[in-house]
Amino acid sequence: MFDRECGEGTVVKLLEESGFGEKLSRLGSGIKTGIHKDFDTEGFEPSGREG
Repeated sequence: MFDRECGEGTVVKLLEESGFGEKLSRLGSGIKTGIHKDFDTEGFEPSGREG
């Protein structure tokens, strides 16, 4: 899967299947949310177990 591009729907589906769906639904910009506040003031800070 890493050798080809996929649509946003596929990304969301895979994140949900991996157990990240609930967290994803709380992110203001969904899959477009920055990973760390150092890079995006609206981003999220992953915990040690998420990082």
